[in-house]
Amino acid sequence: MGILALVLILIIIIIFFILKIPKLSGSEKIVIVISVLLLCAIISAVFFITGFERGRELEEEEEHFTAKKNQTR
Repeated sequence: MGILALVLILIIIIIFFILKIPKLSGSEKIVIVISVLLLCAIISAVFFITGFERGRELEEEEEHFTAKKNQTR
């Protein structure tokens, strides 16, 4: 969950910087903020789907299946 927290902090900082740009109109700012939020939602969904937060579990499971496969031969 550490990476997800860092991503959320980065999103908040980016949104504050976007809101401080005086040259953008209100609708442009809203579109940019919504697109940043959607992008971050997609990234966090990919983290949870792929198991990025699990660390070494995928390697351990893979070694376990390889060991079972070698024992059956």
